[in-house]
This record gives sequence, structure tokens and C-alpha cells, in this order.
Amino acid sequence: MSGGDLIGWLIKGLVAIIGFAHAVAAWVYFARQPNRVWWAWSAAWVFATASCIAAANSNPQLGYGLFVGLVVMWTAWWIAIRASAGREWVAENRYQATGTINGDLVTIRNVRNFSWLGKHEFIERWETRTYDLRQLQAVDLFVCTWGVPGIAHVMVSFAFADRHPLCVSVETRREVGERWTPFAGFMKSYELLIIAGDEQDLVKSRINIRNEDVRLYRLRSSDEMRRKILRLTIAQMNGIATRPIFYNTIFHNCTIEIARIVWAAGRRFPLDWRILVSGHVTEYLYERRLLDRSMPFEALKANADISKRSQAADADPDYSARIREGIADPAHPKAIDKEGVRPGVSPLKTR
Repeated sequence: MSGGDLIGWLIKGLVAIIGFAHAVAAWVYFARQPNRVWWAWSAAWVFATASCIAAANSNPQLGYGLFVGLVVMWTAWWIAIRASAGREWVAENRYQATGTINGDLVTIRNVRNFSWLGKHEFIERWETRTYDLRQLQAVDLFVCTWGVPGIAHVMVSFAFADRHPLCVSVETRREVGERWTPFAGFMKSYELLIIAGDEQDLVKSRINIRNEDVRLYRLRSSDEMRRKILRLTIAQMNGIATRPIFYNTIFHNCTIEIARIVWAAGRRFPLDWRILVSGHVTEYLYERRLLDRSMPFEALKANADISKRSQAADADPDYSARIREGIADPAHPKAIDKEGVRPGVSPLKTR
């Protein structure tokens, strides 16, 4: 084989790879829309790529020129896609929460407080709630898994002394008729939504209705850190309400968005693969001394399992207090970690 022939085969191989990659991307992007012939886009890319390669056999400039033109047009269309808040959303994603801060008073609008009767049955309620920053006692993490331990959904909850906690969940925002697919999150398939809600909605539904495994961990935090995290969370809510963004499995997901808030609040810690593999994020937080260290991690993980408590507290109006009974608190006066280090923050009450 001559050098020219080798180069020709390499170019054809490169074109085939690029065409196949676009076919896969089209499959993933359009698969979330069951009412469209989504496979046709992938088939079109395979056909176009094969046709361009065939044309290049007799006229390389024409064949490869057509292929480059297709890639440029697809790329221009892709760049032009913008996230929007004005679509027809499913009921549970109908509103983006927003908030205002006036002194020590925080007002959150569009707090979701659904009563779930089944996986797809609910009584819809959206509320406006006011919280006193002086009553903010703790920041908790809920880690939800379903079948694959390495993949988890992480939620943050702000615990107050005088009322039920405010739970925050970063999720994909689905349109009516749109379905979730495991790979579509890598594409511009779903807008990102920050839900502010009641734990009887966001937490209890995952355990008592969806049968997910949920663990509750209390973060080691100071008064200043807790308030700053809440302020930054509200700023992020308001920012997304003003300028929507796309969810991304790697760059904009529940764990990464939470990590960004904690970093911005002044708790700098290095990146780690466990932040991306969200089911292991608590191991990382444990090593960074942001969780209770008075027991080995496996014991802390067992302590954090609230599934049975959630089932038992199903109809209890004080659900949030019931699921926190016995949860390890890193700020407790007796919480000396296994290396003999005492927590550097003031004690917190467990409501």
C-alpha cells in the first residue's frame, strides 16, 4: 500500500468515526422525544456519512467537502440551541423556586409541597414560605440510591429550629411527553431545575413511594457557613430563573452544583473522582472532616439509613424530626472523632 493510499484510508476512517459519533449523539438527543421518529436522525447520519465516503472515492474534494458542510451545519444548529423556561413542563417541574432576603428573613417562593399518592399520582401544592436565618441550625445531606450504589441523587436540606426544614434538589426539568433516558443528560436534552420543597414531598416520596435507599448525613458547619450556603443557593435559584441552563451529567448535576455552593461558601477542598461518582461523595466528605468522625465510615453509613424511620413516620406531621432521631451530629459535644479531634463549631440541636 502506498503512502497516498494509507492517508486516504486514514481520512476515510476519521470521517467514519466522526459520522458515527454524530449518529450516536442524534440517537441520544432525540430518544427523549418518543413522539418523534428519533432513530431516523441516526440513520440519516449513517447514510450521509457513507454517501460522502463513497463520493470521495471518485471526487475527494466533493465527498469530503459535503461531509464538512454537514458537520458545520449540525454544529451551528447545536450551538444555537438555548435553554428555556417557557416550555410545557410536567406538573412536578412546573415552577423554579426563587427567593429574597430581607435582613434575617428569607422568603422562598414556589416551595413544592406535594402529597404523593403513588409514583404518578399526587395532590399539587406550591407555597411561599418565610424562614429566619437566626433559627438556621444545620445543613443536612440526603443521598438517594436506587439499585446502583455508585449512582446517587444528592439533596441539601436546611434545618431550622422553629419550622420544618427547607429541602433543595437539583434535577432535570422534563417537558410534558418527554421521557428520561440515562445518556441524554450528556446532551442539551433537559433544562436544569432547582426545586425547593418540603421533606414530606422530596424525601418521603423517594423512600415510601419509590422504594429508594436514602441516607441522611449532617454536615459539620458554622453559623456563618450555613447562612452563606443558603444565600448562595438562593442566588443560584434566582440566576436559573432569570437565565435557564441545561442539565449536564458531568458539569451541571445535583452533586456538582452542591459542591460549587460549598466551595463558594469558603470550604475549599480539591476535586476528586468521588464528586463525579455521586454515590461515593459521602466517603469524600468524611475524609475531608465535613461529616461526623466519631465512628468508622461504615458505621456512620449505617447510622444514616433513614428508610425504616421514614416508613414509620409516614403520616406524622413532624416527619422531619422523626427521621432525624439518632442521626450522628458532628457538632455534638461528645462527637470526638476517631483521631481525637473535637469539632470546631458550636453544638446544634436536632429538631
